[in-house]
Amino acid sequence: MIKDYFKLIKFKYHLSFILVILGAFFFGEGFGINYFSFKNILLTYISFNLLMYTGLYTLNDIFDKEDDSKHPGKKNRPIASGRIKVKKALIIAIILIVIGLLISIFIKKYLILLYLLFIIINLFYSKIGKKIKYIEIITNSITHPLRFFMGAFIFNLIIPYPTLITIFIIAIGLSTDRRIIEKKDKGEKSRRVLKKYSQKELGIILNMGFIILLLIFWINYPNYKNFYITTTIFYIMVVLLFLEYKELETIFKKIWLK
Repeated sequence: MIKDYFKLIKFKYHLSFILVILGAFFFGEGFGINYFSFKNILLTYISFNLLMYTGLYTLNDIFDKEDDSKHPGKKNRPIASGRIKVKKALIIAIILIVIGLLISIFIKKYLILLYLLFIIINLFYSKIGKKIKYIEIITNSITHPLRFFMGAFIFNLIIPYPTLITIFIIAIGLSTDRRIIEKKDKGEKSRRVLKKYSQKELGIILNMGFIILLLIFWINYPNYKNFYITTTIFYIMVVLLFLEYKELETIFKKIWLK
């Protein structure tokens, strides 16, 4: 039973917190190996990922309970399977979100507003956005550049907008990859919006993303050259060519479909 509650935390999704660290590393004023940086990053991880986002993941699983129960992999999740009752899960979610918001007040002034924005986006996605073609990809992706922004914001600096667009394009690419995998795994049974996409259409989205990345790189060159080279290589090797690597596809399946 305790194991089921730990599954609500979804540690596999916490990899996205790297974006917060990278935002602080590349654009954070005063970020470094010191007590101040460690304390703020640790408190952000606890309040944002362990508390608030665990609450949001739990809410999302409550909203998706019926659909997840029809999916071959997701039906074994604690809430979808009924091992954790909806009423109890809802209480846990609300408590975790509130505590996460309260801790954010002690990290950085106005950080709570960013946290609230994440909550609004996630609730919009869970109740409305995920049912609408294209909108569901956009809302599923937009929180990633916001994480990057948050990392720099905590350390008193604003990120140049082209870098945020770059992170957003990569996030859309990964979200599109997820839909390709879900369609191959017959995910239309639990996510009806997937029926509205063709594999060809999803491939076009990936290629358009690559073209936009190259344009951003060209317009801003040589500013942040290393950043753009790294992100472009990542897009090619991971986002565009992931189907060429069965091991990578298997990893994505374990992250997204279990």
